[in-house]
Amino acid sequence: MPMPNLSDMVGTNTPTDVVNLLLGVANNVGLSLSSWNPLGVGRAIVQSVSTVYSMFTNTAAFLAQGAYASYAAQMRNADGSDVTQWLDLRGVDQYNLSRNQATYASCASTGFSVTTGSTAGGTFQPGQFHVSSPSTGQTYSNNSVVTFNANSVTPCAIQADNPGTIANASPLTIAQLVTPIAGATCSNSAPLTGTNAETNAAYFNRCVLKLGSISPSGPAAAYDYVVQTYSQTDPNSVRPAPPWPLTGGAITRSFTRANTATGVVTTTVGSPSGTVGGGYASITNVANLGGNNYQITTSTPHALQAGRQFIVTGCVGANGLNYGGTSATVWTVLAYVDANNFTVNTGGAVGTYASGGTVYGGDLGLCNYLVQANAVGQGITATVQSIQAITITPTCTVYYKKMSGLLPGAIQAKVANALQTYFASVPVGGVSDSTPDDSVCPYSGMIGAIMSADPSITSVVFDPVVGLFVNTPSGGGFTYYVVPLGDVTMIVTSQPVGVPVLGLTGSISAVPK
Repeated sequence: MPMPNLSDMVGTNTPTDVVNLLLGVANNVGLSLSSWNPLGVGRAIVQSVSTVYSMFTNTAAFLAQGAYASYAAQMRNADGSDVTQWLDLRGVDQYNLSRNQATYASCASTGFSVTTGSTAGGTFQPGQFHVSSPSTGQTYSNNSVVTFNANSVTPCAIQADNPGTIANASPLTIAQLVTPIAGATCSNSAPLTGTNAETNAAYFNRCVLKLGSISPSGPAAAYDYVVQTYSQTDPNSVRPAPPWPLTGGAITRSFTRANTATGVVTTTVGSPSGTVGGGYASITNVANLGGNNYQITTSTPHALQAGRQFIVTGCVGANGLNYGGTSATVWTVLAYVDANNFTVNTGGAVGTYASGGTVYGGDLGLCNYLVQANAVGQGITATVQSIQAITITPTCTVYYKKMSGLLPGAIQAKVANALQTYFASVPVGGVSDSTPDDSVCPYSGMIGAIMSADPSITSVVFDPVVGLFVNTPSGGGFTYYVVPLGDVTMIVTSQPVGVPVLGLTGSISAVPK
């Protein structure tokens, strides 16, 4: 009998496989199988033993696969979904790294508002005011105190009640009040994007990236690992919590490379919804305005609005501002003054500014701070930038089975959610579709996402003239163009730093057949 290999160790046997094996053995030892009654005791025993042994081979295969992280990442349930428990154990045990959990789709108060009539709505504590999307049935709640006065338009920050991509919402789709206010309406101008818990493939890939963070001299894997991992709170407290939480969604994709001419290492980061807000800049002055209010001046635009959290490092003189050492203060921007100035209330004296200092704020500033603190080697200059969002608005007709009973609006919502999920999975700079120089969002991938949105969908037809309307950043503005039927480039200003983002979905039609 040949020596079993690793594939044999993680393989399983069906009851039929075991029956055939046992009958073969019985035949080899001279038993007269032809005399066995099909319903007799002998065959019944063989069938029973085969069923039990088949179950044992499944258990043994799971144990064998679970011993290796690479094999555990490939374990599947009967429905094809990931078996997560084994890789969770191996990830923590072998790599000291936990799986990133699902996040809740949300938007700031600038992205959702309620318009009231003559009736005031009152004041609601976080989680007390509820709205929904009529097309998906998903519900959302306020995540900060909000008061609705009569005859007013009130901004309101909301968050999905369910985690993951199931509650993703395109603009103008959250339009129904669950908490009644007479004569009031609501609408979201911004998309809401959450993320599912990390898949086995993504989690294992991040485990491998961690090996780069252990190596000296700052390999690219270390930068990618830090921005995707250290920016999120670890549910098992294996790693330190970030100075402040991300507000624009998890950092799920990044791309690091060095400029061979300058030696500067640049990490480009992105969230599922696209760009990452916030920034960082060198401090040139800290002016005492009185009353513990200070105005911070930066050499380049700071990109921080009122309410943004930030930290300061390396400030000489105004040492009380610095993060680290005896202080772990995370400050909040009091007011935006202009592109290079903002104010903060420190609650006490911080000292007289002499020189130096860097301010890190918002999600992008957090990523840069974490990279500088955990990945950059000595003598290396590194920076972090946001990806560039390339908006794609599809014009297509989706045909689906009438017998499914679904309304066109439900199919449209499912298709929009599927495209959002697919676009969120496209890596920074796109993928190579046909040649090594390609950096695209493949047209074939969009078709696949639409077709998998619901089992009732039978076909999709894109408009042959304006199939894809594309809006890409260009020279401080935007360039608009049409791609009838084809891939969309992810190159921005000669750099592969673009990611696709779903535009308006009103041009997606659904037709039952």
